[in-house]
Amino acid sequence: MNKRFSLALALRQEVRRYVAREILKATRRSRVMQQQLRALKLETSRYRRGLDSLQRKMARARPAGAPQFPRLGANRGRRLSGSTIRALRSRLRMSRAQFAKTVGVSPGSIFGWETGRTAPRKASLARVVELRKMGVRAARAGAKIRRAPATRRRRRLR
Repeated sequence: MNKRFSLALALRQEVRRYVAREILKATRRSRVMQQQLRALKLETSRYRRGLDSLQRKMARARPAGAPQFPRLGANRGRRLSGSTIRALRSRLRMSRAQFAKTVGVSPGSIFGWETGRTAPRKASLARVVELRKMGVRAARAGAKIRRAPATRRRRRLR
């Protein structure tokens, strides 16, 4: 019985040593990765500051009246924020389903626009802007919004 006990004890100690060694290796690797991550974050912030500095210098160097170039990532074209669309819908006293039917999209699209997850496409945006111009009475009365005619693709002759 004494031999079994000492064998089990020796086995447990060996497993503990092995696990401790492996944990040490893993923590070393994670520390190295954390240091690399910190270095990358610092480098990224330096690049961003440099880019901001260059954009400020370019803005100052541009002659008055010269066309202004859009910043990187700037949205082009007309945009309506989600809160604007939600405010329009509440002003018209319409549910999402009613508003979606009036605009010609799904209620899920309206939800996406209002939460900011998606943006309306060009044609849908035009219909929302038209609805906005129309006014509460006309919209509630069910005035039709003109839609752009659908373009048909011609089949190529082979």
